[in-house]
Amino acid sequence: MTAQHSVRYGRWSFLFTMASMVVMVNCVLGGATIALLCDLAFKAPLPAAAGIGVATGLALLALSMRYEHRRLTPGRPRLVRRHRHDRRQPRSRLTVRDHAVRYCASNPVAASAGRRTGAAR
Repeated sequence: MTAQHSVRYGRWSFLFTMASMVVMVNCVLGGATIALLCDLAFKAPLPAAAGIGVATGLALLALSMRYEHRRLTPGRPRLVRRHRHDRRQPRSRLTVRDHAVRYCASNPVAASAGRRTGAAR
């Protein structure tokens, strides 16, 4: 129950959100697009194309509603997927000069070029 509006959220209240309305429209458009694609590109008979379109729309609706329900349900443990770069150590806060000093220390050619041009170490 939210204290601000005194609204009780039930188990199925996620079906009546603005996001659910957008999902419904997107699923109808997706199913219709697949039906037209089957009819025009693959020359499927109209009942078969319509059936494929309805099945696609319902599958999209089920997947979208499942996703929305998982996102809106509080207290549910969520699977946190780590990006492959998350395992790296945090970046050091070195300045450009620090990087130049490190590079010159590890590269003798760059070190000798820095001495010739008078670059700061």
